[in-house]
Amino acid sequence: MLNLKNLARRPEFAAFVGTLFVFVFFGYFGWPTFTSALVTAGWLNVAAELGLIALPVALVMVAGHLDLSVGSILAAGAMTYAILTGHYDLPDYVGLPAGLAVGTFFGFLNGLIITKTKLSSFIVTLAMLFALRGLVFGITRLTTSTVLVPVEVDSFVRETFG
Repeated sequence: MLNLKNLARRPEFAAFVGTLFVFVFFGYFGWPTFTSALVTAGWLNVAAELGLIALPVALVMVAGHLDLSVGSILAAGAMTYAILTGHYDLPDYVGLPAGLAVGTFFGFLNGLIITKTKLSSFIVTLAMLFALRGLVFGITRLTTSTVLVPVEVDSFVRETFG
């Protein structure tokens, strides 16, 4: 049988109540626009992007570590895609896996350094944050002579990923 007293003590219950409150608040004050399909698709798209980043970070935190380099790794993967498809005019089916591979490589490298050297994850990921930020800036500047890379996404990728 469901015990409401124990349910209210769980930490995820507070997150659920907060989420419900925010949804009801914006549903009431943003009526009828907030509940339309287009607006709902917009905030669900942002929530999915944040969730894809937050889930691995949460798993790292559950393990008792901290990853400060997540933003720089994301930028390295995104710029890999942008340079390959926008500057070198390669197709998206080359740029997308290359961007994912770059992110996976640097995440794996973080984990490998932390586990093999027994250094603090704070120190390793802080160093990776600065190293990747400089590497991305430098490679982008050397490759394109600027730090702005125009990208034209083809229709298949736009329809599939938004």
